[in-house]
Amino acid sequence: MTQPSKNIFRCPICRYTQTPEIVPDQKCFDCGRTSDLWMCLICGNIGCGRYAAAHAYKHYENTSHIFTLQIGGKLVWDYAGDNYVHRLIESSTDGKPVEYDGVNSDSFEKEKEKISAVQLEYTCLLTSQLENQRLFYEEKLRESDERFNEYSREAQQKINSLESELKSTRKELTSISAELLTLSNAKKQIDKKHLLSQTKCQTLQNELDEEKQMCKLLRDDKEILSRQLEETDQKRKMEVGALEEQIHDLLLHFETEAKIKEQIENGAISKEELEQSNVELKEDITPKVLSKKNRRRKK
Repeated sequence: MTQPSKNIFRCPICRYTQTPEIVPDQKCFDCGRTSDLWMCLICGNIGCGRYAAAHAYKHYENTSHIFTLQIGGKLVWDYAGDNYVHRLIESSTDGKPVEYDGVNSDSFEKEKEKISAVQLEYTCLLTSQLENQRLFYEEKLRESDERFNEYSREAQQKINSLESELKSTRKELTSISAELLTLSNAKKQIDKKHLLSQTKCQTLQNELDEEKQMCKLLRDDKEILSRQLEETDQKRKMEVGALEEQIHDLLLHFETEAKIKEQIENGAISKEELEQSNVELKEDITPKVLSKKNRRRKK
């Protein structure tokens, strides 16, 4: 806060530029209220009373500044003791708070005695208030120490609990690490087996491909051999048919020759007639020969 000028009226207690008089521009620093205002005697903060928005009391809670002056009044309130403290010195002419700065006058001695009496009164009052404030803060410190000790005990209990949890977690971590190592070794073995299986599968796949290729070649060869066999069978059938015709002709020739010899021996025909005769084949000879052939086959 800036230092006040000597020409500006200053509060005789807080020595700040705020005045305890009611002026148009005075208002609560927090909500802007212009009535029921109180000024802190420690830092000069202006706030509204507890029957308004209670910003003066909130200032006390935030800063622990216990003395506050009613603006436009004569009262000083002690938040720690929760009561009024004293009245300010008022001028006999205009009723305003006055500040004695040692100005020479005709009644200097009387005023000096009054000032000494007032100073003594204020000294006793401030001493008692400071003692009360000391006791108040000592109580606060004691409560703070108790809370600190309680928090320390709770923190120590939490630390002990966390340490036990940490030990348990470390044991679990050790167990998990050992299990992880075992699983890693098992995984390596499985990977090796998998690699061998892949190699075998690849070998079998290659063999299967070769077998498929071989089967395809064999099927192609089979088709070629089947066609060749059919052609050979057809040729064989044709040759067998030709041989059967030749055999049939030979049998017919032998049978005819045998009949001619028989007729010559019986004298039914002579050699001269045979030489001069012509042989004609009738249509019904073939069936007879075939029937004889069939009879021979049956025998």
